[in-house]
Amino acid sequence: MAKTKITNTAEGPRGVNAKDGTTVYVDPGQTAEVELADGEELYDGLVEGDGGLDALKKADLIALAEAEGVPIETDDNRSDLIRKIEEGRAARA
Repeated sequence: MAKTKITNTAEGPRGVNAKDGTTVYVDPGQTAEVELADGEELYDGLVEGDGGLDALKKADLIALAEAEGVPIETDDNRSDLIRKIEEGRAARA
């Protein structure tokens, strides 16, 4: 089975079971490449993808912004959220 890229959009670290029997932990906002265990499903803030913000749903963007400490407004749209997350990352770099 091929490796799957997963991104953590939750506020804290999340674990996923790998095919080799280990648990791979992914920190908030980070991406890992894992060969998932048979039947393993992503849940609770873990989404499939390479961490590209454009690929995330609005709810996942909100969770990611909160996990990264980015201030957001309730009426922010996807574009606003992406811009704010990118600005927050640039400011921390």
